Amino acid sequence: MRERLFMEVIIEDYYTNRDGLTDLYVTQESLLADFSAFVMIRDAPFKNKIDKCMMAFHTGGLIDKWKEMVMDVVRREGRQRRRLLGNEDDNSAKVKIKPLTMVHMQGPFLLYVLCAIVSSVVFFGEGARGTFL
Repeated sequence: MRERLFMEVIIEDYYTNRDGLTDLYVTQESLLADFSAFVMIRDAPFKNKIDKCMMAFHTGGLIDKWKEMVMDVVRREGRQRRRLLGNEDDNSAKVKIKPLTMVHMQGPFLLYVLCAIVSSVVFFGEGARGTFL
């Protein structure tokens, strides 16, 4: 759960645009089980009380509530930061990434063809002379 909250905070801070939208998604279930551990004295008399409190927090939804409170604070701060940096975001949002076209790939293709021709000439030239390395 802590890792999920951490990922949501990182996405909200760094990968959310000015409108509050993001292309990223955190899945509902994690791949690994999440366990909590507390160091206690063996046969501690307060162990049962701590177990009851932890179960009450979990079943009562307090842990989820605390998580939502943290995310609300992060979202609010992110909105304020994006408003302050709004002009910079507008300029970067206008720059579109163009997909590669055949014109872009013409130079590497011609270089490949040139190298293939040179290597073929050298290969057949060595074969005709009979000299091999």
